[in-house]
Amino acid sequence: MRAIRVLLAAMGLALALALAACGGGSPTPATETPSPSPSASATPEVIGGVPVVPLKIGEPADFPDDVALIVETGCWQCDGPTTGLERVYRDPSGEIIIETLFTPKEMGLPPRIVQTIKGPEKDEPTINGFALTPDGDRIVVSVCTRGTCLELGGAPGPDAETTLFESLDGGVTWKQIAVLDGGLAARATIGEGVLLWDLSTPFEGEDRYAYRVYPGGEVVEAPAGSVGWRLLTTPEDEPVWPTGDGRLLRKDGSVYLSLDLPRGVEILDFVQAPGEDALSVVVWFEEGEGAEPGVYYLAAVEPDGRFRKVYRAGGLALPGGWLALLVYGNASVAPERLPVPPPDLYLGWLPAAFDIEAGEARPILDPFLDRPSRNIVQAVVEGPFARVDGTGDCLDVRSRPSAGAAVLECAADGVLLLLNRGLEDTRTEGGVTWVHVVTPAGADGWAGDAYLDR
Repeated sequence: MRAIRVLLAAMGLALALALAACGGGSPTPATETPSPSPSASATPEVIGGVPVVPLKIGEPADFPDDVALIVETGCWQCDGPTTGLERVYRDPSGEIIIETLFTPKEMGLPPRIVQTIKGPEKDEPTINGFALTPDGDRIVVSVCTRGTCLELGGAPGPDAETTLFESLDGGVTWKQIAVLDGGLAARATIGEGVLLWDLSTPFEGEDRYAYRVYPGGEVVEAPAGSVGWRLLTTPEDEPVWPTGDGRLLRKDGSVYLSLDLPRGVEILDFVQAPGEDALSVVVWFEEGEGAEPGVYYLAAVEPDGRFRKVYRAGGLALPGGWLALLVYGNASVAPERLPVPPPDLYLGWLPAAFDIEAGEARPILDPFLDRPSRNIVQAVVEGPFARVDGTGDCLDVRSRPSAGAAVLECAADGVLLLLNRGLEDTRTEGGVTWVHVVTPAGADGWAGDAYLDR
């Protein structure tokens, strides 16, 4: 599963507590602008035996076909909460579609009652965390529905309440699964459960924080030596915590990944390609000396921790997920690198396609350039797919291409069903054209073509 992507450099724990509202991995963007890379040195830089070269900002990339990106919305370079999740993809005509998947308002929640020095006041419920599987099929969102759950510089209030919502079909339909006391942030999907960050119970004298599994209530401690408030996750649904010396630790303290990085350097984010013995893409930040600005690095790492490629980024670069040989994520893009004049509210931050072997990030301008939002890529849905449409309710996915076959699942309007990844597999029986599809929950069956937009 993927954790939430965020800016981490020069960010203290107090800010992290407030900004954990941005989701399941790390805190949200800090208020400062990402530091530019330092001026070229006469002595080539080498890390882990690999020469470091600049990460190039290439020509803009078109929004990909047969791909949907799930992105986080909210203000950029501020301490405001996440405002929602959106799904962006192309329809069969080639038009780019933006669909809102989740906002507290769309869940029909009443106002949040907050106790103030003036007495109880009403405020809007706020997202204080979320977690997704890598393909975005399953999403869990935690919403603060009473009191103060995650506040800058302080623990949750005694009256804090968190409500959990879950979607099993890529964010189209939602179910409220729990109302829990306390300020709890969804951080990772764990099997059929979810790992919640419990900010009410830090471990005395240590930068270690408790996590709670829902359902069940099992308490999980951040391992000793880790940066306890920051959590990343592996493709195997396993939580891992960064340390201050380039490692990622499992909850039992064993090492999941170890990089040859200077002491004091923490891994900010990473994604792994699918399959065994796959590459990882890792991001970290190194503070500058004196007046020198700090530097973000992005590297391709072999399974044994050896570096294959190391790039120095001109600003922050965050991987979101793999698709074939490309990684989709986000990159800082200076206005002068754009082929068109930027809008007045251009934030210098765009979704991008990373060619890891070539060391190039290609920004995706349409539809993001004119949308001043975080637009942080949280999951990549790989097609080809068809959108369920026109049923007024849901579409039966059957075990065989027959109206009399058993119903495996009923997919709601708006759900993206994966099509056969080779040639499209269709059959006609009883006057109905049937299409071979796979639902987000994994049901492999057949659906009527009349209700599929493909």
